[in-house]
Amino acid sequence: MNYIYPSIPIIATLIEALIVFLILEKIYKLKPLLVSFDFPKKEILLSTILYLILFIFVLLIFWLKGIQNATIGNTGEEYSLLTALQQLLSNAIILLPFGITLTIRKQSPRTLGLFKENLLPSIVGGLVISALACVFFKQVSIKIWLSAPILFQLVAQLGVGFSEEMIFRGYLLLRFSAFFQRAHAEIITAGMFAIIHIPQRLFYNFTPMELLIDLVVLFIWGWVFNRMVRLMGNISGLAILHAVMNVLIGA
Repeated sequence: MNYIYPSIPIIATLIEALIVFLILEKIYKLKPLLVSFDFPKKEILLSTILYLILFIFVLLIFWLKGIQNATIGNTGEEYSLLTALQQLLSNAIILLPFGITLTIRKQSPRTLGLFKENLLPSIVGGLVISALACVFFKQVSIKIWLSAPILFQLVAQLGVGFSEEMIFRGYLLLRFSAFFQRAHAEIITAGMFAIIHIPQRLFYNFTPMELLIDLVVLFIWGWVFNRMVRLMGNISGLAILHAVMNVLIGA
């Protein structure tokens, strides 16, 4: 039970996120934002290769962090302006192969989930759910959010939020949905989202039970976000919510 208890606010946030986005869909009378590909099978192959490259990069990053922390005898992480900028740089590097692929293949940023359409309701939804998440996690002080190190952590996690949403709810989900049935694509990419976090969890010395529960929660997180982007199309609000949740969880 001690392993499950920390996950309760996360699950609560995800449930109310679905409810809020369903309400916004009705209020704004949103229509699906469709993206099509000429060669879906080729997109799947390329997406899988890019995902494997991403996994290797993440594995390398946390392996190097492990060596560094073992050397200086520190496993903690204090956010400063420098560490926030380093995180943003890492996220830019992570996005680079996807951006190069889009440029070479002359594909639109829309295939990353970046739309002008539905931008306002997406951001409104992200902010509303983020505020509710702060209530669930009992972190409602604006002063704390605007002070170091939380402010720097939020800046860093905005980079994480936007990069992961562009990759998983944008690039991968759209392409897998073009080849598989949408429901199957949502399950597959939710699993990919969970798996990509394994190196980080191993770096933080999760026990097998902690890792198992965390992967289940991450899978649910990925699936719920997949459902929300299906309603909204635009990933902007999800990226904001993703960043705030990461700060609240301490990811």
